[in-house]
Amino acid sequence: MFMVKVYVAGLYLEQKSSDADAIIKTNTRKRIVMQFIHGVSKDQLVDSFTESFTNNSPDATNNVKADTDLLFGVLESVKSGDQMVFTFVPGAGTTFTVNGHDKLTIADPALSSALFSVWLGPKPPTASVKKGLLGQ
Repeated sequence: MFMVKVYVAGLYLEQKSSDADAIIKTNTRKRIVMQFIHGVSKDQLVDSFTESFTNNSPDATNNVKADTDLLFGVLESVKSGDQMVFTFVPGAGTTFTVNGHDKLTIADPALSSALFSVWLGPKPPTASVKKGLLGQ
C-alpha cells in the first residue's frame, strides 16, 4: 500500500481534551483546520467525506443528508497551500470556510457531530491523524 499525505490538520477547542467522544458530542466552540499539501479534486473530497461519514457516523447518512448534500454542493477542488476550516459555534452552527472565505453555515448541531467524527470517530482517515489531533 502506498500512502500520500494530502493534508495536515489541527483541532482547536475551548478546553484541552483527549476524549474523542466528548469532543464530538460537546456543544462548545470547536474547529478543524485542514492545510492541504497536495491538490485534491472536488470528486475526491466528496468521496472521502462520504466514506468517512459512513464509517464514523452511519446515522449521518440519513439524519443530516440534506445538510451533507449542501456541504458537498459547495466543496471545491483544492490545491497545495489551500486551507479548509470547519468551525462549530453553539447556537449558530457549523461554518465551512475555504482560504478565508465563508462558503456555508449549517445551523443543525447534528452536522457538527457527524463532521468532527470524520477525524475523531472509530475509523478516521488515518490513526495518526486522530492521535495527533487528540495530542497523543
